[in-house]
Amino acid sequence: MSERWRAVNEAGGTTALRARIVALGFMANVAAVAPAWSEQAQIQRQISGVDSAETPLSAGEAAKQLNDPFGKLVLRKGVFPATVDDVLSALDKLKKPGALPVQASFFISESAHIPVDAASAGLKREFRTVITRSDAANSSIVMMNVPAGDRAGLLELIAWDTSKKAFNYYRREDVARWVWRGDSRDALRAASTGQGCFECHVHGAPVMKELRLPWNNWHSQAASIPREAIPDTAIRDSALFVAKRPAEELERSVRAWASQAISARVAEKATGKKLLEAPRLVRALFETTTVNLTTSNSLSDATATTPLDLPTRFFLNSDLLSSVLKVKIPPFSAKIRRDHYLSAIDKFNFRLEQDAFVRKGDTRFAFLVPEPAMEETSLLQQLVAKNVVTPHFALSVQLIDFQNPVFSQARAQLLQYVPDTATLKSGASDLSEKTAAAIIKAAATADPGSPEKLFAEHYAMKPEALRAEAEKRLKGYLAAVSSRLTRQDGVDDYIQLAETRRASFATMVLRELGSFPLMLPRTDIKSAPRVMKVDGKLGP
Repeated sequence: MSERWRAVNEAGGTTALRARIVALGFMANVAAVAPAWSEQAQIQRQISGVDSAETPLSAGEAAKQLNDPFGKLVLRKGVFPATVDDVLSALDKLKKPGALPVQASFFISESAHIPVDAASAGLKREFRTVITRSDAANSSIVMMNVPAGDRAGLLELIAWDTSKKAFNYYRREDVARWVWRGDSRDALRAASTGQGCFECHVHGAPVMKELRLPWNNWHSQAASIPREAIPDTAIRDSALFVAKRPAEELERSVRAWASQAISARVAEKATGKKLLEAPRLVRALFETTTVNLTTSNSLSDATATTPLDLPTRFFLNSDLLSSVLKVKIPPFSAKIRRDHYLSAIDKFNFRLEQDAFVRKGDTRFAFLVPEPAMEETSLLQQLVAKNVVTPHFALSVQLIDFQNPVFSQARAQLLQYVPDTATLKSGASDLSEKTAAAIIKAAATADPGSPEKLFAEHYAMKPEALRAEAEKRLKGYLAAVSSRLTRQDGVDDYIQLAETRRASFATMVLRELGSFPLMLPRTDIKSAPRVMKVDGKLGP
């Protein structure tokens, strides 16, 4: 067992932890007929990092903080649903204008697509359900995440509060009590950043780790979860499973909700005369705060002979460079020969393991890897649009290590130069200028080739010249990558680099999300500090 997986497993792959990985929530617009507020049925408050323990939320504070539909029209009315069925029943009773008649359910499991046969007879298959309720316009949404087989189990909910322009986070504990765990704004506050709900919801927004085709672990158009893969009759015969919807429908909504939350946070910070807590706001420009997971569109079928397409965002952050920073990226197709891929999978002993179950090979869809998170790209887009940072500054940072779109230590080294505050004037901040000045000062005594030196060289160019330089470098880099993709040694290198990035993700998973034994493949690849170089080769 690799050190990565030993650490993850020792942390505890329990059902309670596993329920956190999707880390979505619950948006509601509900108007329940219920008993009035009472001290006997009282909402609790516990914001991790702020509150040391649960405390009752007074009616006055609830009226101030909980104006999302779920908080206002359910909990504040004295209704405390104890099970999933209770929640759905309460929503069924709602009348206009708060009615949410449209229901959708989505299923996810790391074991969903493992064949049902004698070899998997002892496999413990676990499923999770995301349930949404909405109005006809999809403008008011209820979303909850629960273990599929435990209708009285953990309920995690988020609900959009239009007055705060933030998501409220709720959790029903193991007894019939609901705890308010804070809102989106707490994701960026010093005491609560990375704490509690905001371990997963780093930017205070809904999270869906797989946001692109083919959704390796979800029920989707590309990978349907078969009925026989669910051993629990109650689950596979339930209306939720029978009526399950494909992941691409949830993906569209999650993107919209996350963008809404992030836009509100940036607008809130970029108002007034001072930009406070600047390093926390712009951290994603320098460090990887969270990631999405992506795969090839090709199955990892050992009997197939067709080429595989590797996800292009493994090689560069095309969304940020192209859509936000307006850099032209040349056409690029990351295809490899099937026999090169299968040779590497065999050489490095790829396998899926859970307890006594072992299945040789890769995940269902090949080459599952971390990629730049949609939340980070959305945040950076807003930072540029709201003039918190300039496109020239952002591109000067990105070009330092563009060939490593996630987990770049070189870019992370520059975060230390971001000042705590910046001045806002005429709708723009001076954060780029102040940070650039600090980096350039440090560059005067830094080593050649250091992040500081590289940034200073980039920032000294005029914006048009820097963009042209970026396009030149990207063209040369992608040509080098394309060449290496045609050879076995190149494929071997990139598969080893993918494992290094998965190891970094596993550390992030351990810290933020809990663990899933079947989520990532296990390999015999030795741990090493591998990074991509601009010539398409690997280096330390």
